Amino acid sequence: MGFASLEAAIDAIAATQGIAIHEKHWKRTEAARSLHATGVLPKDLSNLHRSLNEARKAVFYDGEDPDLGAVSIEDVLSDVEDAVAAAEAEAT
Repeated sequence: MGFASLEAAIDAIAATQGIAIHEKHWKRTEAARSLHATGVLPKDLSNLHRSLNEARKAVFYDGEDPDLGAVSIEDVLSDVEDAVAAAEAEAT
């Protein structure tokens, strides 16, 4: 659910900035990087997005346990929560 929430937040913010996503995961990764570079997002979430996408594929396509490396689930959820808050702020 963290991955889906992060993607929804990136989509929402990208839409307010005129960045087309076209339902492509790699475009969301690029958008996250761009949104940070332009100061819209306080943190570059592109690596988190890529990692969560890889974990999603490992679970759903390969039946493997997700591997987030040294990143804790608490850190992931904190970053996702921050992204959702940024999307809410952009929407208002």
